[in-house]
Amino acid sequence: MLVALRIRDFVLVDRLTLELGRGFTVLTGETGAGKSILLDALDTAPPWPRQRLRGQITQIERSPVPAGTPVLCGSGYVIPDAPGGPCLGATYDLGTDPAPRPADRAENLQR
Repeated sequence: MLVALRIRDFVLVDRLTLELGRGFTVLTGETGAGKSILLDALDTAPPWPRQRLRGQITQIERSPVPAGTPVLCGSGYVIPDAPGGPCLGATYDLGTDPAPRPADRAENLQR
């Protein structure tokens, strides 16, 4: 199990330590936030079982929960205070294509 990722002098990262919790870890962020840099850094590590997944969040006009509420998780998640407005998500699959998919948006809204 990967418990921490330490990156030094890699692409735009001078120094970073990312402590990982037990179980499933998800990296989320806006385009350009650096998620791919972290994954590329992992590619330089010795082989271990891993897979890239593609996920999609959906921006919504109003949060279904009050502002200041922590991220809520269940069969999906709600981030009431996300930059750019509240968002929710739940969809993921194998792949790296970043293009938004209408079917994933519909599924996120349904959950």
